[in-house]
Amino acid sequence: MYRPPNIPSAAYESLLHLVKEVASHHEVNIAGDFNAPTMDWVNVKVDGVPTVFGSKLMDLTLDQPLAQKVNITKGFRENQRANCLDLIFTKDFSNIDEVYSIASLGKSD
Repeated sequence: MYRPPNIPSAAYESLLHLVKEVASHHEVNIAGDFNAPTMDWVNVKVDGVPTVFGSKLMDLTLDQPLAQKVNITKGFRENQRANCLDLIFTKDFSNIDEVYSIASLGKSD
């Protein structure tokens, strides 16, 4: 999945609805760039200034429940903090053992 930054609320509501629908199945892995930089997935909280999308995504993952397995931060530009935008959610905690990162293919995050 890919969620572009600054999309209208109707579009991200549709994305969240799709994630919820897919997550309702027993065995599921959902991967993508969710562009939710204020999320602290290690401590399961919104870090910094919360966004409506970030808060709703966190609520959805706790409600389903979904585990987020990526703890690798991407590089960041000047005056920005490192964040984890590429995420993998799973319902089966043993389904994904480890996640590795490779070098970026370009200048995009």
